[in-house]
Amino acid sequence: MSDYQDEGTAQTKAWVKKNDRLKGERAVWETMWQEIAEHVFPRKAGVTQKDYTPNNQRDAYLYDITAQDSLSRAVAGYMTWTTDKSQPWFEFTPTLQHRQSEPVKNWLRECSMLGAEYVANSNFYAERHESLFDKWGFGTDCLFSQVTPDKTTRFEKIRIGTYVFWTDWMGRAEGLIREFELTAPQAEGQFGRENLPRCVTEVLENDTGKKFTFLHIVEPRDAKDRGDGMGYNVAKKKAFLSAYVEKTSCKIVQEGGFDSFPFTVGRFLKWDALANSSDWGFGPGFSLLPESRQLNFMAKMMDVYSEKSVFPPLMVPDTFEGTLIRFTRCK
Repeated sequence: MSDYQDEGTAQTKAWVKKNDRLKGERAVWETMWQEIAEHVFPRKAGVTQKDYTPNNQRDAYLYDITAQDSLSRAVAGYMTWTTDKSQPWFEFTPTLQHRQSEPVKNWLRECSMLGAEYVANSNFYAERHESLFDKWGFGTDCLFSQVTPDKTTRFEKIRIGTYVFWTDWMGRAEGLIREFELTAPQAEGQFGRENLPRCVTEVLENDTGKKFTFLHIVEPRDAKDRGDGMGYNVAKKKAFLSAYVEKTSCKIVQEGGFDSFPFTVGRFLKWDALANSSDWGFGPGFSLLPESRQLNFMAKMMDVYSEKSVFPPLMVPDTFEGTLIRFTRCK
């Protein structure tokens, strides 16, 4: 056990154990996600292994990009169909009792225009487009939204293989733990020096580039600990608890809350053949994999065939010396 874990509490240690348990259950999915990524979009093939520098060696093993091109077209079409940036795709409408009120309808119409402008000025469209690649490829995607201290809305697509989640009795995601890394200066900038554990502050002065693992836990808060409604001014009384924990020390470095669950976890389809229903989804990437393997193999064999046709193998006696071989055409 780490010498720094005395800074943690029973609750934070329970979160770390829960994260490790759910990661163990996720391991079998990670293997499939890695293979899908290697065949369909190599730039996402960092599920079971970490790359800290660009690695184009995976692209060198691809001889056919039909699956990659097909999925890119599907994501672009789905993005246009559901959340097209060039035209309105949502609006606020009055309740039945106010449906004939012109002032109400005009006010909600203006709210819809302001809402569309607000979303367009954020990074929503870029992050949603990226998240759709996860949904169509891996069957599961996760989009995080929050209001930053400067009162702007920020969206972030959470990378597959870095988070675990659990659902309520209706199958809706209600809790999530994500794992990410920060250097000591980055951690100081986000959480403040006074909130950091000793293992981070000890290397803060001598910035060596060492990265520390943090967990972000969001889960429903106990009813007895909640405030009296939406917008409660004390973050620690909101409906959903939000806590950042440094994993080595199990120390909370920031605690707050959300009025509603800030992660949108989507599943393309569910894998119904499993005896124990899984929370992770099934997407077209799984269906593309067998055909992608075969197309890649056939394209590779055609390359070999072409090379053999241009540079055929030759048989020469073992006593041959020199580099010049003359070819004669048989009549």
